[in-house]
Amino acid sequence: MRDLDDAVLFVCGGGASRIVSDARIDNIPMEFVNPGRASDPTFSGPIASGDERAIGERLVGVRVVFAFAMLGGSSGTDMLQAVARVAKAAGCKVVAIAGIPMEFEHERRARAMDALHAILGQVDRTLLMDVGTVLDIRMDENSETKFDAFFRASAFASGFALRNLAYMVDGPFFSTFPERAYTFAYVNDIDPAHA
Repeated sequence: MRDLDDAVLFVCGGGASRIVSDARIDNIPMEFVNPGRASDPTFSGPIASGDERAIGERLVGVRVVFAFAMLGGSSGTDMLQAVARVAKAAGCKVVAIAGIPMEFEHERRARAMDALHAILGQVDRTLLMDVGTVLDIRMDENSETKFDAFFRASAFASGFALRNLAYMVDGPFFSTFPERAYTFAYVNDIDPAHA
């Protein structure tokens, strides 16, 4: 499969950046956006600092924008919405990949759910990942802590989804996914409730 030259993945905020750094996504150009981390060289350019004009200039010739964020924090949540707004104004199709915080993170989860309503109205498709469900995957707790296993599983699931979504955009993506919002299933099971 070829690399995409008319799509770009915007990785918004610290949570998404940590996940993507372990996910080895190399089939789609990526831009990192995290204004709160300007001292980090990865986030030192105009796009990384959230400059909407620079983001718009980056979108020249782009057909589809993926915007990935773990919602609930300020940088990821705000930047996903900003990228979506700029991309729609540039005439791009926008696919949001959004992580929802775990249930015990009450304040972050409430902020994520509030933002989600706005995001659904801004984008063409939304793929939701409730990160709390990743903890339900069977993990080898003898080899690592459950917390480390959670991040490893999140990186794997997110990376797998992002790589494959990028390839699918080259085909009939929007007719294959006609609904506006979808969720991830992390395990295969004949019973849809379990999957």
